[in-house]
Amino acid sequence: MKGAKILVRSFLLLILASFFVAIAEGSRNISLSPQWVSIAPRITVDAKNNLHVVWLEIYSSDSGDVFYTRYDAISQNWSLPLNLSSSGRVYCDSLYVTSIASDAANRVYVAWVEDNQVKLRIFDGSWGSVFTVSSGGNDCDSPRIAVTPDGNLYLVWWSLDGIIWSRARVGGNWESTRILSDTGRRAKFPDVAVGNNLVAACWVEKSGDLYQAAFSQRSRNLNAGWSSPIRVSPSGYSQQHAVIELDSQDRAHLIWTSVLSESGTRVVHYASGNVNGFSAPVEISSAQLLHYPSLAEIGGHLYACWQVGAYGSGLGVFYNIFRSGRWSGEAFLPDSSGVTFVDLAVSQDESDVYFVWDAGGEIYFSSLIAGPTTNKPPVANFTYSPQKGEAPLTVTFDASLSYDPDGQIVRYDWDFGDGTFGSGKIVTHTYTREGLFQVRLIVTDDKGKTGIIIKNVEVLKPNLPPVASFNFSPATGIYPLEVTFDGGSSYDPDGDIVRYDWDFGDGASGSGRVVRHTFSSWGNFLVRLTVYDDRNASASATRTIEVLRLYQPINIRWETHLDEGLFLTRYVTDVRWDPNPKNNEVVAKTSWPIVAYRIYRKKIGEDDRSFRRLAEVKADTFFYRDCDVGGINLFAYTVTACDNAGHESPIETLVSSTLSRPEMRVQDRKKSGQGKK
Repeated sequence: MKGAKILVRSFLLLILASFFVAIAEGSRNISLSPQWVSIAPRITVDAKNNLHVVWLEIYSSDSGDVFYTRYDAISQNWSLPLNLSSSGRVYCDSLYVTSIASDAANRVYVAWVEDNQVKLRIFDGSWGSVFTVSSGGNDCDSPRIAVTPDGNLYLVWWSLDGIIWSRARVGGNWESTRILSDTGRRAKFPDVAVGNNLVAACWVEKSGDLYQAAFSQRSRNLNAGWSSPIRVSPSGYSQQHAVIELDSQDRAHLIWTSVLSESGTRVVHYASGNVNGFSAPVEISSAQLLHYPSLAEIGGHLYACWQVGAYGSGLGVFYNIFRSGRWSGEAFLPDSSGVTFVDLAVSQDESDVYFVWDAGGEIYFSSLIAGPTTNKPPVANFTYSPQKGEAPLTVTFDASLSYDPDGQIVRYDWDFGDGTFGSGKIVTHTYTREGLFQVRLIVTDDKGKTGIIIKNVEVLKPNLPPVASFNFSPATGIYPLEVTFDGGSSYDPDGDIVRYDWDFGDGASGSGRVVRHTFSSWGNFLVRLTVYDDRNASASATRTIEVLRLYQPINIRWETHLDEGLFLTRYVTDVRWDPNPKNNEVVAKTSWPIVAYRIYRKKIGEDDRSFRRLAEVKADTFFYRDCDVGGINLFAYTVTACDNAGHESPIETLVSSTLSRPEMRVQDRKKSGQGKK
């Protein structure tokens, strides 16, 4: 930035050893509007040390618009002026038409008077729509706005009938409009400030022929009441244009101009205190023609400025700084001649003081290097649990990780990102709707410095469970039966299915959207599909599959006898059976007809696993002769049914209730008198 010399009064030399002050940047035109008159600027500094300036552009004697520009601390460039009101109807008699403030989340708040209404517009990543704070009554004038680090805002203004008004938005909720001043006394030119726990307002009200500074305070809570107004420092001089700041201990600091003579000679007075009383006033300027003081407080230090000279053609901007328990002394800001209205702001580390003023129909900016203070800002940090979940989601936030490197944290303010707020080191909040919410923690130390951190909470819609459904093919068949199962008809109404688990009902299981499984036995099997969505909700569906079997013939029987031929006599066994009507049902379901019967035998006394296939006959045959038996009571027999797909009925034990065990006997046909067949 440019360097320049600074002119100071001789008594300033006495205190230069206390801290360093130098010009950081000479005056610069930031309104760039030669076609209109630019007047009454206001300035604020956000948490990133970006500068925000607003002013009135006057089009005619009683009409204009609010314009805004921003200085980006990274690029070090000013933006082109932006028309915030775009109505052409912004105006008030005092020309104190607009006010600006910012919070720890870098939101910017601008208030102004338009059509006898106090308007508000907020920047939170982008400019929101214009909101009407108050309307009706007498003409509004001089709106002032103060904002807490977490975004609660408090406004004051006066009406030309001499009444001070206020309205606040706390925790996202607007209070009703209230009267602050004594309606029996004419009042004007209010100002407002916020501290750690309190909000304070001041104004000047008429007592006899003189105006005197008045003070009131309230807590920062929603719908808190204002205290009864008190006089700050009654005197025999009329007091004008009182302004106020609150420090981290909620002590009020006020400056005002005291009118010493009818010629307009004034002095800037300072006092501090609260509803219990104020200190004796201290002169912080020389006595001369001066107007319109402005005040900023940060870290327990005060920065004051005012205009010196006639209205519309002032000599320049003068300032004074309070550090280390004393005022540095009045000093002149170079290149500031022609000033009427002036405002100032201070960087977060107090290394720079920024001034804006009007002169010659333009808005100018300049800055001072004041030197950083020793107070370090606190470091904000917090943990929270859970970090994600379904609405309603209750989250516990713990700021115990926050610390102050050279002091202590005295306040924890939370912005939960859903329009609600809280305070305290450990807080709990319930989110009732879904969304991604930016949670801001703002910590304030015992000297008023702040730190901020932002983290996200993701609140999901209440999860709808998935719907399980599946198909399989073939629908039935004879074991061993391979079946393909497809869970593709399952779905999740608000997400994705990420897992498919199968229980086939026969002790086997599987996973995957499409699976194959072979049933190695017959019966009715309850197959269960369980699906899981991307939020671990589950649902199940079941279907029964019938795995069929062929049935052995019924009435299986045999008899052994001697078969005497001309040349051969031998024992033979004739095996007979009847078709099983149950196979008719199986054939109807599978369309695979019975095509053969198989005859098995084993030695008497062996278990059923010893059956060996002996022969196979066609399906229309129900008799078989075993010609190789070698004697009586040597073998037992059974018969199975076979279809044209190669399936065969299982061999069941001979003592099964489904089988007829025939009487085994030997017939000696010769002895019985029967001839041979």
